[in-house]
Amino acid sequence: MTKYVGITIGPIGDTLSEVSIPAALWFGSYLFSDITKRICSALQDEKTAIGSSIQIYSPHFSDDTKTDDGIGKFHDRIIFFAEDFCEEKLKQLIQKVKKETSKGFGKQGGEEAKEEYFLEKYLQIHYVVFDKEELNGENCILKLSPYLDALELMRTFPEDNQDNPFRKLFLDHGDVSGNQKIKASELFKQIKDEKSKKQFVRETDKEKIHIRSIEEIANPWGIEEKQENLKKYRYFAVVQADGDNITRLLKELTNENITRFSKVCLEYAQEAAKKIAKFGGMTIYAGGDDLLFLSPVENRKGISVFELCQNLGKIFQEKIKSEEELSRTKNLPTLSFGISIQHVKYPLYEAKRNADTLLYVAKNKGGKDCMAIELLKHSGQRIGLTIKNKKWEGIMSDDQKEDFEYDQFKTLMQLKLGKNADEELVLHGMWHKLFQYESVLKEMDKQLNEESYQDAWLNLFDNPNQKDLQEYVRNISDIYYTFLKNTNGETEKEKVREKLFGMLRIKQFLTEKGDEK
Repeated sequence: MTKYVGITIGPIGDTLSEVSIPAALWFGSYLFSDITKRICSALQDEKTAIGSSIQIYSPHFSDDTKTDDGIGKFHDRIIFFAEDFCEEKLKQLIQKVKKETSKGFGKQGGEEAKEEYFLEKYLQIHYVVFDKEELNGENCILKLSPYLDALELMRTFPEDNQDNPFRKLFLDHGDVSGNQKIKASELFKQIKDEKSKKQFVRETDKEKIHIRSIEEIANPWGIEEKQENLKKYRYFAVVQADGDNITRLLKELTNENITRFSKVCLEYAQEAAKKIAKFGGMTIYAGGDDLLFLSPVENRKGISVFELCQNLGKIFQEKIKSEEELSRTKNLPTLSFGISIQHVKYPLYEAKRNADTLLYVAKNKGGKDCMAIELLKHSGQRIGLTIKNKKWEGIMSDDQKEDFEYDQFKTLMQLKLGKNADEELVLHGMWHKLFQYESVLKEMDKQLNEESYQDAWLNLFDNPNQKDLQEYVRNISDIYYTFLKNTNGETEKEKVREKLFGMLRIKQFLTEKGDEK
């Protein structure tokens, strides 16, 4: 009989909730991608086929798909079509994959049998089957997804964690150079692409390499070097990205076009991973429209993680537009980003959880197609703001609102004072002056036009010692007024003031000197 089948694979969230080093975060994520890859491979293998004329709609999987670069490209759901479907063979396939998963951990001192048993209970691989007639011509992903959502709640649990191979691997961090057990695992040995491997490892000499630590990711100059003793090189970013309006897009697609969309997403993921590696980051996962990566706040070329995210958004939109059938749809998807920035001593699992929350803020409170940013200082201060993404010319449709937020944010981040000026001190004083005179600022926002607004701003900074700062202050005034003139009502203006304070605090952070150990 002709069937549509959906498979869900987990529990990814629970597995990554305790990681404390990048090596463990990569391993946990890549292992589940590897499970998806092995199931897809078995579905297309005649020896293990569970039916005939099998077509995998999502994720895109073919013989020429690159799988030796260490990038987890395959997400946690498989949707496929099969003639002459045999459910018993699917059950056997899943059992076989579960049993083989323990091999990815490497040698565990003769405890493989116990770990196989643990993984049998721990790994959540469930499926749902629909007759072709039951779909009634509906989109197969949208039809099967609610049922897969429900299956994910039907958990099985091991009796205890005594034989949990994840915990053994994640809690044994090895020496300071990284988790040596993860480097020795079979999963890590799958990375044959030497060029791609460079984003994961640091080579101390020709004979010894180790998986990069948080400190090494944060400081693009190397942990032995402190470029101008800037604090930003003691902070790292965790970035989560996810596509916007994907469900709306899927509603417009036939099952045939879903295959095209899956292929476009894979091409985007491969290109995004290369861009992240070139920036100096580490790609943890790049599958479908999802991204998870670690990166420095700013790389060796002075490019910020915010600029990187904008370029990733551009790549995603270009890939969608390049596919003729997808470019005709009314709901072209965009990307939203959750960007959590924190000190290198901050727990990685907490930073990832924070990035998850920020992505939710971007998609549900920021209006989508934006970056939700939070900087957690070593002192405990939290600085947050949301910035709309750039609208790239020739990609977005003509009816898109003209953008200004990211361009103005970027302009502020790139403003420079003279060589002899202490920009950190100037920004600190400016922020406190504006905060002190916030009531005056509110009145200015209500009454002044563009011509007189700048003069009023300059009057706030008319100390004789501040004369050399007039151009700098004028530029910041222009940026703020650009935001202001695109708002209506006091509530929106209040949000703009909060955004200004947030941008100035982040700008100040990028200039701060000192050694935060």
